[in-house]
Amino acid sequence: MMKPLRCLLALGIVVAGCTNNQEKDQPVATGSLNARSIARTNTIDSAVTQQSEPAIVDLPFGPKSGANKNFCNETMFYLNIIGENYTAANGFKNLKPAYPLPPIDRYIYTVIDTVYDPGECAQDISMDSVFRVTSYKLRLPDHEGFEVYYMADDMANNNLTPGFTGRCANFELKFYGALIFYQKATKTARLLPVYHNYYNESQHERYFAIDKNYRITICNKIFSEGDYDSKNAVEMWDGPRYEVTMKKSGAFEIKRFGE
Repeated sequence: MMKPLRCLLALGIVVAGCTNNQEKDQPVATGSLNARSIARTNTIDSAVTQQSEPAIVDLPFGPKSGANKNFCNETMFYLNIIGENYTAANGFKNLKPAYPLPPIDRYIYTVIDTVYDPGECAQDISMDSVFRVTSYKLRLPDHEGFEVYYMADDMANNNLTPGFTGRCANFELKFYGALIFYQKATKTARLLPVYHNYYNESQHERYFAIDKNYRITICNKIFSEGDYDSKNAVEMWDGPRYEVTMKKSGAFEIKRFGE
């Protein structure tokens, strides 16, 4: 029987900060992420910045490894989008800017796999009702008539619905990242949970990459304390992977492969 593992982050993730100094239309690169630079202040709190919107990020999107079997281990790329100089003891030194999303009347939260994806934050409280992002970190190219954004954050900053933490007390979400497919005509946001770090009896992690054809590859990892007869204090195994594509109707087609 596996025991809960609540202190995995103490393993010591040290993330090198990305500088993002203001320049005149000069491209910057982080892994395979290419975008024009945007101005920032040294310290950015949870309030959404009012500065001009950033340029659209090119595809493919993800760490340098792309969507090969190793990208689920490249945590730095995803943490660097949230902020700079992350340590498990002190969090982020600075948070990266966030920008206001267009007005949203309806949220549709997509559950990729009920085993690895929490469909509810608590009994009878759907994720649609509480996982409501209002800002974004990056703008991606439009796809199938939808504007596409990516929001990632540390839950200590909590840019979700104000009541999320109180209503989802049993859902220990550390980091989250969602792709937002926004339909302007209906003001509908379709949320795809592509990045997370949360605890629910064991430690769950998820990472993603997008190729130039907008195929989204998602991988999952799970950590638990080893059984009493295990050789390892911490046991880790890779969960299934997924390939996600969007149809013109806005529906996601999800294919599962590997274990």
